[in-house]
Amino acid sequence: MATEGLLSQRMARLKSSAIRELLKHSKMDHVISLAGGIHSDALFDFEGLNQATQRAITEQPKNAFQYGLTEGSDTLRVRIAELCALRGMKTHADDMVVTAGSQQALELAEARVMSVASDKDGMVVDELETLLHTQRIKAVYLVPNFGNQSGWY
Repeated sequence: MATEGLLSQRMARLKSSAIRELLKHSKMDHVISLAGGIHSDALFDFEGLNQATQRAITEQPKNAFQYGLTEGSDTLRVRIAELCALRGMKTHADDMVVTAGSQQALELAEARVMSVASDKDGMVVDELETLLHTQRIKAVYLVPNFGNQSGWY
C-alpha cells in the first residue's frame, strides 16, 4: 500500500482530544472557562508583553518571529547559566534546554509517563512507593499548587 494511503487512513481515525474540545468551548462568547488552563485576561501584563515584543523586534529583528532552536534561545540559556553561577551552581548554557512548557520537555525526553492518584492532600505516596518497587523511576513530576486533572486545590 502506498505511503499516502497509510497516512490518509491514520488521519481518518484521528480524534480530537478532550483538551481541544475544552478550548473550543472556552472561546465561546459569554463563557467563563474554568478548565483547560485558560486564564483571565486580567492576569496578563499586556504592557510588559508589548515592551518585550518591541525590544525583541528592535534587538533581534531577524529572529523575533522565526522558529527557535529546539534547545531554546542561546541568549536566554547563557543568561540562565550566569544566574545559576551567581547562585553558586556550576553549569554552562550548553548543559541546558529551555522549553515552551512541560509538555515539550516530556516529549523531548521521550518520557514514559505513569500516573499516581491524588487526593485533597496531594499525591497518594503509597501508590508511588508501589511503583518504585516494580518500575525504574527517573523523575517525579509534580504541580505543587493545583491538581488540574483531579480538580483538587
